[in-house]
Amino acid sequence: MKSRRKALMVIPKLLERHLDEALALAETAGYEVARLWRNRHPRIIKTGLLDVIKEEARSSGAEALIYYGDLQPSSKFTVMKETGLNIVDRVLLILEIFALHASSREALLQIEAARIKHEIPLAREFVRRSKMGEYPGFLGPGMYAADQYLRHLRRRLVKIRRELEKIRSTRERRLSTRARSGLRQVSIVATPPQARPASSTS
Repeated sequence: MKSRRKALMVIPKLLERHLDEALALAETAGYEVARLWRNRHPRIIKTGLLDVIKEEARSSGAEALIYYGDLQPSSKFTVMKETGLNIVDRVLLILEIFALHASSREALLQIEAARIKHEIPLAREFVRRSKMGEYPGFLGPGMYAADQYLRHLRRRLVKIRRELEKIRSTRERRLSTRARSGLRQVSIVATPPQARPASSTS
């Protein structure tokens, strides 16, 4: 059995009623939540909590911080820079689970496109900070590398959209051919199993 990745978790107090769901999703995505904090601020992590997270990251060996909400790109950038942790917000967590269960090339491309669109605001923040000289080490030569990364994301998104359109066109031609041949079409719909709620960690 594949070992679980150790993670820290922060959940905004406004979303605390979804704590069981957050822990269950983390478990489904393959994370082991080593420590949990509740945050008063919905979209930012302030210095006090950031210092605690930084210390816990060093002592626990965690590789990710799951923020069960929507962090501002500027706050996400700061947390990544200060802690060295990969930041996984609620959207990225769900996309990771989708990717684990995707069974077709089309589904994987759709998930990747959604992830890239979600990451572009953070990439813009890297470019902005690099221009200000705040993060010269990103991917090597500072602003140039940050700008290249943003360009790469945009080019990749265009390529994915073209490939998805090609897949859709091919599928439509096949369906049209089958319909002209008099073949019937059958759709199968399944209900996914419910994730098992995990116990709270404090």
